Amino acid sequence: MEGRKISFSVVMTCYNLEKYVAEAIESVLRQTYDGEKELIIVDDCSTDGSMEVIRQTLARGTNGWPVTTIQTERNSGVAGACDAGCSRAKYEWIIMTDGDDIQDERRLELTNELVQRHPDAGVLVGSAKFADINGNVYGYLGCCGLPYEQSPECSRLGTPEERLENYLLPDGPPRWSPFGCYMAVRRSVFTRWGELTKSAREERILQDSTWYLRALLTGPAINSREPLCKYRTREDNILNRMRDGRSLAGCRAYELHMIKFYELNLKNYRQELRDIKRAKVDTALTDLTPEQLQQLEAHVSGKLAAYEILAKWWELPWRKRLGIALHNPLPANFRSWPWPRLLPFRVYVFLRWAKDWRP
Repeated sequence: MEGRKISFSVVMTCYNLEKYVAEAIESVLRQTYDGEKELIIVDDCSTDGSMEVIRQTLARGTNGWPVTTIQTERNSGVAGACDAGCSRAKYEWIIMTDGDDIQDERRLELTNELVQRHPDAGVLVGSAKFADINGNVYGYLGCCGLPYEQSPECSRLGTPEERLENYLLPDGPPRWSPFGCYMAVRRSVFTRWGELTKSAREERILQDSTWYLRALLTGPAINSREPLCKYRTREDNILNRMRDGRSLAGCRAYELHMIKFYELNLKNYRQELRDIKRAKVDTALTDLTPEQLQQLEAHVSGKLAAYEILAKWWELPWRKRLGIALHNPLPANFRSWPWPRLLPFRVYVFLRWAKDWRP
């Protein structure tokens, strides 16, 4: 593969992002990469002026990019919009991005270099910049689940043992962050596993972690520390981390907001369990052994049980909440967090880091 440029399909999903989608599109069209590429924009039945902004932006020129626009017949959620775009993708690697993410002009170029060095990889994950609604960077997300400063420049998970070890928490090394705005997946992973929405049925899920698990089940993975994408945090973004944590009211608003995230994770882990069970039946889907799949299934089942607690947190008696939250020691860095923190987020910390916890 050395010397041959990789071909890329960039799939951008958009729902009610009229304020941001023009900048997102322009950041893709400014790429310095001169290999084969295409842009597929999926508008998921936006109720604002997103589609008109998309048309106006493309009318100003596409810088030589072939561009396809798709409007879904009904709002199908992130995974549904992703499926609609990926089913139209024709090139070797698919880069998924949202209509408010901002791409560095070197993204495709660097991705090509990494894939050239690791031609057997099925997925590339990496770091990202956190940006406010105006696109101003205020933080970084490192790869491998580590702070940006500590994350490796580039590394590879090759064997099934390496991939499994990095997926399992808390006993193994930190899990790679399957962050959607900086994730590229080989098209063969999509064709092998099929559309997410077909296996997820009517559940609305986030595609990031589910495609990440499918890719790890399929073959080797690589990561890069270079942050080539800005992830824009907005007030209505499900992953927004900009809420005030210095007051009781701010913490309560943050935790209520996070319940939506807990509920999405419930659906995601149920989908991951379905995929693991598929792999146990169809051995052509993965190179993991039955014993490794059993270990992975037990791990994901534990995560599912944890998020079932979080999603139903406010329905539990307060004594039970207190007992769950205080039955394990706090991690050392908890003392530096803003106080007061309501219990749901504390439970998440316990379930993630307390090695003796069992569902």
